[in-house]
Amino acid sequence: MVCLIAGVLRDIVSGDLYPIFLETSPEGTSCHLDAVGVENACASLLDQVASSDVVVLSKFGKLEATGEGLAPAFQAAFAAGKPVLTTVSAKHRDAWRALAPRTTFLSANDATIMMWWQSLRTT
Repeated sequence: MVCLIAGVLRDIVSGDLYPIFLETSPEGTSCHLDAVGVENACASLLDQVASSDVVVLSKFGKLEATGEGLAPAFQAAFAAGKPVLTTVSAKHRDAWRALAPRTTFLSANDATIMMWWQSLRTT
């Protein structure tokens, strides 16, 4: 649904772009991530979740671990019973497992992802 391209999230259905990079990080942090931009991207795609075969989100990171950012999209996908494809850094795996305890971790290669997708389509 949304992918990250150099400081921009792109809705792959509509093609809309959502800037998520701050030129200057807020005081007290070195993070240049614009949480408002991520939340705007998330809000724009929530209506797409129910009609999706699979929900692809750029990542589960710092914002999502605290219930912000793309967290509502993850929650909507789970509530709708949709498979989710994303990335999760080791730093946020515990938060991810708390949100998605039945997670299957995949190698980041085309063959593995296609095998996962085919297994979902045949069940």
